[in-house]
Amino acid sequence: MTGRITLERIETRHRYLVDIAGSGGSPKDWSEVAEEWRAFLSACPEGDELWAFNTVSVRLGLASGEEGFALVRDGTVVDWFITAVVG
Repeated sequence: MTGRITLERIETRHRYLVDIAGSGGSPKDWSEVAEEWRAFLSACPEGDELWAFNTVSVRLGLASGEEGFALVRDGTVVDWFITAVVG
């Protein structure tokens, strides 16, 4: 995990999660992702924390891993949302 992050910062960096029309991609694809994001947030009661994570590593010149956000409750990751997959 790379650090705690606010909902506002996530949605500013990843506009496609909340602004389908301004995403620049296929509206059909982005609406599915935005729906998954809303479902992820619905499982986030007050007191939970959002943390960024990045498992991307480079071995033998090849990068692989995932990047996204984890929902942390009482110090335990209870869910995650992946925004990028490398490899």
